[in-house]
This record gives sequence, structure tokens and C-alpha cells, in this order.
Amino acid sequence: MMRFAAILALALALPAAAAPDWQEATLAGGGRVLAVGGGAGDYTALLLAFPAGLSQAGDDTRAARLAPALFAGPGWEFGLSSDLRRLGWEMRHRVDADLALITLDGPSAGLDTVMDYLLGRLKHPEFDGDLFEAACAELRRDEEKWSANAEVALRQELAELHYGDHPYARASRRLETGPWPGAAEAQGFLDERYGSGGLFLLAAGDLSAGGFLERWLPELDRLTGNAPALAELPPLEPGAGRLERPGEERRELLILQFPGEEPGSAAAVQQALAAGVLHQLLQRDLRGRGMAMSASAWLDFSARGPRPLEVQVRGFAPENRQLIEDTVEELLRRLREGEFSQFQVITAKDVILQRMDKHSRRGEGPPRSGAAGLRAWCEELARQSLHGRERGERFRQGVMEGSLESISAYARERLLMERGTTGLLLPGAALD
Repeated sequence: MMRFAAILALALALPAAAAPDWQEATLAGGGRVLAVGGGAGDYTALLLAFPAGLSQAGDDTRAARLAPALFAGPGWEFGLSSDLRRLGWEMRHRVDADLALITLDGPSAGLDTVMDYLLGRLKHPEFDGDLFEAACAELRRDEEKWSANAEVALRQELAELHYGDHPYARASRRLETGPWPGAAEAQGFLDERYGSGGLFLLAAGDLSAGGFLERWLPELDRLTGNAPALAELPPLEPGAGRLERPGEERRELLILQFPGEEPGSAAAVQQALAAGVLHQLLQRDLRGRGMAMSASAWLDFSARGPRPLEVQVRGFAPENRQLIEDTVEELLRRLREGEFSQFQVITAKDVILQRMDKHSRRGEGPPRSGAAGLRAWCEELARQSLHGRERGERFRQGVMEGSLESISAYARERLLMERGTTGLLLPGAALD
């Protein structure tokens, strides 16, 4: 015990490398700009985040899904306008429960041209009828594609079972029903949610943070717009239950979700630690023994809302379905009874702290793994900066103080099968 404590104390006492170039500013209109230089070779990424997630979109989430393409303007279906594509830049966008995220990346030589383009869109986000029809057609194709995916349908039903009518159920809603929004409704959503008041702009990669702010902050400050009020989310009373659905051959999947905790609470810290220990147990006892192709436990602790702890097991023999479920239940029992090691607690803490440090001033700045790695790093940094800024140090301290006893106590109270939502995807015959 003393040896493990000494190892942990030494690991946590080691100074983390500071990001080489990290500067931030608040815009006159209320938005924020963060510039982080270093790494990434000669690539630069720009990420725009707006408070325009699916939880803010009312009953029909299509307006929120259409908005990033409409904001991007002419040529969005090709990633960016043809002029910018010739510079080697590309655009990707997605919408989750809380945010609309638009990422642009490419060779650093095109940064000024891309920023000029974005400033134009932030000043005049209007779109014409042809662009609206093209965006709707693309979204229809996307919905048709997802409608054929059995896992998407299962996850949507699980979300409705788990969240009920809570707005977070919309985060998994890829199969929409009801009328489509009109151009005026989409324009209204865009005008309300995509202004400078709610903007979070991240520039990262091969740039000087100070130089970027000096060049662009005056122009960004001239933008007008108010910070949109976030919709008040009702308290979550999670449901529980079980769904079994037929799927494709060799796409076996077991999902088990436990209700999330209020972000920043003491319980949320213990849930994150419990997920880290449970992940190790699943890896060793299911994947390590060849019972499944993959087995994991995951908690999105950087999210705004109470996201569930999810156990996921993929690629097992359908005839072993009961053995898989029994093994998961046994591992949960071991978690509740404290039948795991101090080393597994230390490993869970290390993974959480490394993830937090990687996307903070304690980290080493943007990765050197090229455009894909830079995009992923930027998205996680944006989410942690927006959702975890106030609770970050409290969360860190709670992680450091967590113990085997506190994790097992949390599991005994909260990680009970009767509180879980279970989804099973198997070939049709295996469900009989």
C-alpha cells in the first residue's frame, strides 16, 4: 500500500510540460478566442464552436443539423469554396448535444485567406435558396444512410429509454420524424446561435499565438452580436430497461449504460474513476481472454450535461451472449465489493489526468501527428475549455483524492443493474 501511494505521489508531483505558446482573449461581443501554437508540422487548424447543439434546437433537430453547412456558405458541399480548396484546406462539421463544431485545417500558408473567408461568414451568414436545398438534400442522404444501420436505431431507442423526453435524447436522434424546417426557420436558428456573442474560436498548430491575436483580434472585435441564452435543461430522471434488436451477422454488440452524474459533482469524479477501473477489468476478463473483439467502459466527463457511463462489448459469439452478460455483471460485483487493485486505481487516475493535461496549459501543445490528430486535439480542447473550465481544478483534486474505498462505495450505491439501460444487438436467429 505504501509503495503504491509513494508511486502515485511521485507521479502527481512531477511538473507537466507547459504548452509552448498559449494565449486567450475575450471579444467585445462576448465570444472567446484561444490561440495555441507549436507542433503539427506545417498544419494549422481553426475550430469554431457555437452554442447551437441539439439540446438547443426544440423538438425538431434538423435546423441544428443544417446550420453548419448554411453558415459555411457557398461551396460547403466540397468542404470549402474552390479557392480555399486549392490552398489545400478542408472543412468538417458536426453537431452534438451541446455544440456545433466547425473545423477547418490545412497548410499554414492559407491561414489568412481562410480567416478572411470566416470573417465574411460571421458578418453575413445569409444563404440563398439553392444552398438551402443542397444542404437539405445532403441531410436527407445522411438520414437514409443511418436508417439502414441497426446500431444507430438501437442507440436512438436506448437514448429515448434512458433520457425520456429530456433534450439530451436528441443527441442520438439521427432518424428524424416530422416536417422539415423551412428556410426562414433555419435562417432564424442561424442568426440566433451563430453570432460573435456565442463564438468560441480556436486557432492551433503552426502559428504564433500572440501574432494571431495581434493580427485578427481587432477585426473579430468589430463583429456584433449578443451571447445567446442557453435553454434551461430540466432535471434528468433517467429510465432503465432492456432492448434487444436484430442486426447484421458478426456485428454483435452489448451496451450497458448507467445514469450520469451532475458535472463537477463529487459523484461525477467517483463515476469517472469507476469507469477507469471497470475498463481495465473488462479489457482483461473479456478481451484479454478472447471472449470478445473489444470491451470497454467509457465516461464523457468533459461534457456539459449528465452523460451516462457506458459499457460496450463487441464481436462475441452469439451463443455466448449469456456468458458475456454474466461476466459483465460479475465484474460490476467485483467493483462494488472492492475486488480490484490499488494499481488499477492509480492507472485510472493517470488516464484521466493525462487526458485533462493533454488539453490544457499543462500539456505540450498541439500534436505533431498531422491534420487528423490536430483536428481531434482541437475538438477535445474546445469541449474541455467550454464545459470543464470552472470545474476543472475541483475535478482534478477529486481525482487525486479518490481511493479504492470511495470507488467501491460509489459502485455499491449507483452501479446497480436495476439502474442500468441495456441494449443487445445480435443476428435475428440468436435473439430467439
